[in-house]
Amino acid sequence: MQRIVDIATDKSEKEPSQPYGALKLTAMQFYRPDGQSTQLVGVASDIQLPSLSAKLDISESDLDYALLSDNFSATQHRNYRMVDDLITSRLQQSSDERVANEKDFSRLRLEIDAYMKQKGDESISLNETKYRARRSELTKEKIRESYLGANKEGSWGFQDHFYHREVLRIARDYVDLLRSAGR
Repeated sequence: MQRIVDIATDKSEKEPSQPYGALKLTAMQFYRPDGQSTQLVGVASDIQLPSLSAKLDISESDLDYALLSDNFSATQHRNYRMVDDLITSRLQQSSDERVANEKDFSRLRLEIDAYMKQKGDESISLNETKYRARRSELTKEKIRESYLGANKEGSWGFQDHFYHREVLRIARDYVDLLRSAGR
């Protein structure tokens, strides 16, 4: 669990306050009932969808001095047995079939591939026009990914988006599988 802490600001009376940066401070660790910390690894999704953000070096584990993950003895808890390997496998297979036929996901996969190619490049062009064009593409890809999880400012409710529609289809498939299994 992290928080952002301002380092300091210039409180000059003549000029507006100038920020000097911030620290991202890990104040506590979060633990799952099995005793494992989510530090560095997060919580893995049962169902995977294509995602550019999963390829970006933006997680805490990408930092040089990140806290290590640890664990403690598991806590007793009721296992609801609402997900097993068979259900997860069926959900992933159904989603993969839909995603393979969705043009928006195909376009997203192309963007992910282009980003990964750029990320793997060990050199950059010294030609300013070529360099700026390459940076422009990278910025466009990050911007496209950023709208996947956020509504437009000022809007309320569910945003109709191909990613959100697939999440709802997975949820519907999950409920149908539970019903057919008598759960």
